[in-house]
Amino acid sequence: MHRHGRGEILGTAYGDHDLVVFLEGAGIEDAEAVLDDRRWVEWRGGPAHDLRHFCASHLYGQGMDLEAIGALLGHTWMSTTVRYVHVPAERIAAPGSRWGRNRPPEPSATMADMDVRSRNHVRVTGRPGTPVVVLAHGFGCDQNMWRLVVPALERAFTVVLFDHVGAGNSDLSAWSPERYSTLEGYVDDVLELCRELALGPVTFVGHSVSAMMGVLAAAREPEAFAGLVLLAPSPCFVDDPDVGYRGGFSAADIDELLESLDANYLGWSGAMAPVIMGNSERPELGEELTSSFCRTDPTMAKLFARVTFLSDNRADLANVTVPTLVAQCSSDAIAPPEVGAFVHAQIPDSRLVTLSATGHCPQLAAPEETAEAIAAFVGAAR
Repeated sequence: MHRHGRGEILGTAYGDHDLVVFLEGAGIEDAEAVLDDRRWVEWRGGPAHDLRHFCASHLYGQGMDLEAIGALLGHTWMSTTVRYVHVPAERIAAPGSRWGRNRPPEPSATMADMDVRSRNHVRVTGRPGTPVVVLAHGFGCDQNMWRLVVPALERAFTVVLFDHVGAGNSDLSAWSPERYSTLEGYVDDVLELCRELALGPVTFVGHSVSAMMGVLAAAREPEAFAGLVLLAPSPCFVDDPDVGYRGGFSAADIDELLESLDANYLGWSGAMAPVIMGNSERPELGEELTSSFCRTDPTMAKLFARVTFLSDNRADLANVTVPTLVAQCSSDAIAPPEVGAFVHAQIPDSRLVTLSATGHCPQLAAPEETAEAIAAFVGAAR
């Protein structure tokens, strides 16, 4: 057992009194009410280590975030904490449930009434009057994922950062399953953002699923874009053997992935994030992605995952008419090199660069190389 902090209490907690003392110390009101919890009744008298799982799950259900629970349990990595939290799927989906850190609030305004800057938590930095670079994050992430490349880019460009609705510090009241059940809802947001900022044609840098948002947006309103940078893109994650397309996953793989996500989003996040990140010799990278996934509301994340992994935008690539850079990683479990080559072949006059970076998030794994590739492309397009 852990030998510091409140872990000492849990290390010797074998009865009702010890559980109540711990929960009261964690700030839970009416801690004695937990003694009637069916799971506690079933556990009572079991191994002390199991109590840590029970307490983690109970605290999460009471609204405590994972970082606080991890601190209470003495964990270094959030990926450890998510294995202690057991969240019944029906509790996540239930209206008004407190399971999950950010339940979707009731809509408070129509999309027409909502300011784009606040809705998408837009931030503009860099040098005024310079070419504009818009950075769009992928699934389970937010604009913080770009923090390591921004310092290099803002020295020469105007840099726009934003969070997709449902992610980061976006306005969660703007989210609805109707609008965001396809990529088109996100594309609408991107185009609204470009109009609102009125900074002229922009270079849109889309990571992972956001690359296809850029493709669709540029095909719809090419005059809004000076160029596209498609970072670790995938127009379709599912293999299509009939035409020789390799997306990286079989249809059965995707079905299993989504079923696992639906059954236990936190557990899925802890297992999948390190795979997506790659770079196993640098576990802190996988831990950061795990933390990012776990900060996302499960209901919103599940729908965005389906949009991400089930969309097929292969036919849309040929509609891109603006200068485009396809930047793929040398090794990527989510978007293998064949995918980048396919995207390059389908977009007329596009350029393809293979970064030495590995994994699916080069902006974290190799920020300098990523920033250099973006800057070189934007600079050449002046």
